[in-house]
Amino acid sequence: MIRYTIERIVDSDEKVLIEGWAIDKLPVDIILYNGKQKLECSITRIPRGDVLASVHVQTSDNEVGFRIEADGVSSKNLRIVFQTQENRVVYKLNSRWNGLHIRLFAKLIPYLKRNG
Repeated sequence: MIRYTIERIVDSDEKVLIEGWAIDKLPVDIILYNGKQKLECSITRIPRGDVLASVHVQTSDNEVGFRIEADGVSSKNLRIVFQTQENRVVYKLNSRWNGLHIRLFAKLIPYLKRNG
């Protein structure tokens, strides 16, 4: 089962930046779509020791973090597809629940740091 979190979405002036992490027992491929069209974009994989320590999944991939940058689009119709040889998950950026999820996550981290 692919586990993921979108930690940050910045949508400004025809450019979108998306940061987060995705983990599974197999390496996770990340693909960005605008509607049904696959987008050319920059996807940088980032080592995330904090995720590996807190999410107890045996994986051979230590670069579970990602940073996606796409020019010439807005986040309105974007979808991120996380997939392995065995699993596939689709995250729709335009869902009204996504903003709530990110706002709650942004408030949760400082709370956990203060209160443990």
